[in-house]
Amino acid sequence: MPPPRLPRALLGLVLPPDRRVAIVGELDTEFRRHIAPERGRWRAAAWYWRQAITSLPHALRLRRRRPSIAPAAAGRPHGLWRGVGADVAFGVRLARRRPGYSLAVLATLVLGIGVSAAVISVAYAVLGRPLPYQEPDRLVSVVERQRDRQSSGTLSWQDFLDIRRESRTLLSVAGYDGGSRAITGVDQADRVATVEVTDRFFATIGVTPALGRDFVPADLEPGAPSVAVLVPGAWRQRFGADPAILGRLIQLDGQSTTIVGVLPDDFQFPLRGRAEFFLPLQLSQAQRDRRYFHWMDVIARLRPEVSAVQATDELAAIAGGFAAVDPKYHASSTAVAVPIAEVMVGGVRPMLLAVVVASALLLGLACMNIAGLALSRADARGREMSLRGAIGATRWRLTRQLLVEHAVLAMPAAAIALVLARAMVAAFVAAIPPATRVALPNVDRIGIDPIMVTWALTVAVLATLLFGVAPALRLGDRRFSSAVRAEIGETRSAGRARAAFVATQVAMALVLLGIAGLMLQSVARLASRPHGFKPGGLFTMQISLTGFRGADSVLAAHQRLLAELASLPGTTAAGTIDQLPLDGRGNTGMFRIDGAARDYPEAMRIRTVSDNYFGVMGVPVRAGRGFSDADRRGAPRVLIVNETLARMAFGGQALGQRVTFPFFDGQPSWEIVGIVGDERFDGVDRPMEPAAYFAFGQVPSINFAVVARTTGDPARLEPRARDVARAIAPNAPPYGIRTMDAIVDGSPAVFQRRAALWLLAAFAVTALVLVAIGLYSIVAQTVVAREREIGLRLALGAGAGRVLGAVMRRGLLPAAGGLALGLAGCLAAGQGVSSLLFAIEPTDPGTLTAVAAILAATALLACLVPARRVLRIDPIASLRQE
Repeated sequence: MPPPRLPRALLGLVLPPDRRVAIVGELDTEFRRHIAPERGRWRAAAWYWRQAITSLPHALRLRRRRPSIAPAAAGRPHGLWRGVGADVAFGVRLARRRPGYSLAVLATLVLGIGVSAAVISVAYAVLGRPLPYQEPDRLVSVVERQRDRQSSGTLSWQDFLDIRRESRTLLSVAGYDGGSRAITGVDQADRVATVEVTDRFFATIGVTPALGRDFVPADLEPGAPSVAVLVPGAWRQRFGADPAILGRLIQLDGQSTTIVGVLPDDFQFPLRGRAEFFLPLQLSQAQRDRRYFHWMDVIARLRPEVSAVQATDELAAIAGGFAAVDPKYHASSTAVAVPIAEVMVGGVRPMLLAVVVASALLLGLACMNIAGLALSRADARGREMSLRGAIGATRWRLTRQLLVEHAVLAMPAAAIALVLARAMVAAFVAAIPPATRVALPNVDRIGIDPIMVTWALTVAVLATLLFGVAPALRLGDRRFSSAVRAEIGETRSAGRARAAFVATQVAMALVLLGIAGLMLQSVARLASRPHGFKPGGLFTMQISLTGFRGADSVLAAHQRLLAELASLPGTTAAGTIDQLPLDGRGNTGMFRIDGAARDYPEAMRIRTVSDNYFGVMGVPVRAGRGFSDADRRGAPRVLIVNETLARMAFGGQALGQRVTFPFFDGQPSWEIVGIVGDERFDGVDRPMEPAAYFAFGQVPSINFAVVARTTGDPARLEPRARDVARAIAPNAPPYGIRTMDAIVDGSPAVFQRRAALWLLAAFAVTALVLVAIGLYSIVAQTVVAREREIGLRLALGAGAGRVLGAVMRRGLLPAAGGLALGLAGCLAAGQGVSSLLFAIEPTDPGTLTAVAAILAATALLACLVPARRVLRIDPIASLRQE
């Protein structure tokens, strides 16, 4: 049945042209869809007349207030956007009138955007931002490996020369080695980290000094004058960015060194992140002649159109030739080309990616939570929106109003989130142990950058569209009469949408809880793993006795240092070792058992320790004896091995065995006089390695680390220990001063898992809170919307428990579905973070059951609290309302 023509014409005459089609069209649509099918001809016509007459006053006001249409050149806004300022003002007033909703949306957006922006900024800086080198994706690290053990290592000088000479896939090859020197000739003597490099090093990585020159081949010749190139940080901090720095003389280990260059401000070399000076490589005779002496790191640049895989194939062929000239130590050698980015960040990539995925889940969970809140609010405003539509508001007008209302919250949230993200990034960088921080690229350059700003604004815009448009699409089809008829309860579509939001939230939260639970188990098991020594109360300090010539002077200074440190108040004993445990560095080698036909094939850690080192560290002597004062130069040569080496090489019967080492060519054999417990020399998560210990009295060295056992806080020993060291060696200041607890905590294996645990635990707790809010809101909205219906049911005899159960099912059923979906997600996510797990399976049933129980208890409590309002509904009051 068509609408009556007369009232349509009457409204058409009164309404302004820009509103006529919209208002009359919506009235016609309502008539055809609802009124005409439900009522008779005359009743439908009467309804149309009544709607037209009641709309006349509003139509007259619209015509009287209709602004004049100015030409486009006048600069007035387009009609679609006219009145946005009023919408903004209305949105601000609405936010102030509903502070609870506004604060919930604002806080959730700030948390979601801030956390994700901070995590993405860190991940992009470390994993995505290219290094300041020329074509950094073509840089590779050349690593020599043993096929039978697949252990990666450095190259010998002769291997390096063979690769440089024979390779056709590598455009340029350079070597480097890290170290440290005592610097004098400046305001205060200090110990600085250095890198010794071959010629073509800077050309290989694609860096040109900002001041001065690069190294030339003549700088590497034996007896050449000592020169150095400064990194920009050392130039600024030690020399005040002096522009006349070129040609200045300093003393490095007592040798006059001329500064010939300064690197660019953006220079960084994370593989030796602490380095302040680059020096030309000066080789010892042993480094030149011994092909088995592997000590050099090698970096190379691929030729254009050559991949790392192709370079690896060629390097393997070249390494195969090593066996022809040195079958004794290169029989199973091969070499590979590893992209330099993988060498720098391969260890932290799993942790960062896991945190990025977790932050994305948290952001998605926050968006789901706000979408549910927005949908509930839209239902509560259904009558208002239908009334606006009935008096002439178009769908675009309703959509724009909701968009502006949510933009009023989303845009300030994005701005606050940037401040939060910057603070989180600063806190995260400060929490990284120094040894790990300097080994990661671009970490010190993270801040509020375009990545963070773009991410925050993008999420704010998407949140505005999601939360504004979705409710508007549903409200746009409502009419005033249908809204009145649906006023006693929420629509089924809204209930299904909220249930889907809650199920998704529960699934995301369970994934976060599951990953956090697995990481918690990993960190706990890692912390309980024995290190082989007792780190509590241990003070460590590294020193280099530069300037002491001859073994006797070194031994005398060493003995005096230990005696004076042991006599300090609060110190019970002191010892030394050439390389501290858990450092991951130090000498390795192989030996031959006397009477055997060939060398023992497994490489072992080689350490040199003082007499009382094992007692200071708490390493037990399992058999035989430790070192004593009698183990000096000229005395019988003795050796101590750890349990792993005694078991692997001697079947546990190592005492009395005699061995020789290739790096002591032509010297008498060494007798094994003791077996000690295993220490961890590499990461905390790595297995025990075979090790052999020499006595410092028989193999003295100018470079070693001091360990002192204290009765109180070991960090308080630092100033007095510095004074003792400076008094004994004024030109050799101590460095690397740390407690052993700090070394253990700063181990990459511990830091990566602990950092991931803290972040994931924070995300999981936040997810629990958001899930609880979501479930609470869905059940509370159900109780409020159906209060009259529930009261009638109670009045008609329905049991309170039955009604309570029906209300709680509205929240618990989607929560149960989310738990099932989340368990499947946990299984997939566990496989994704398996490289971060330690001594636990990614499908550990105990962990998954525990986190599912925690989430189920949270869901039950979140549903029970609002559902208890059912018991306070007065059935008599409901009957009176009816």
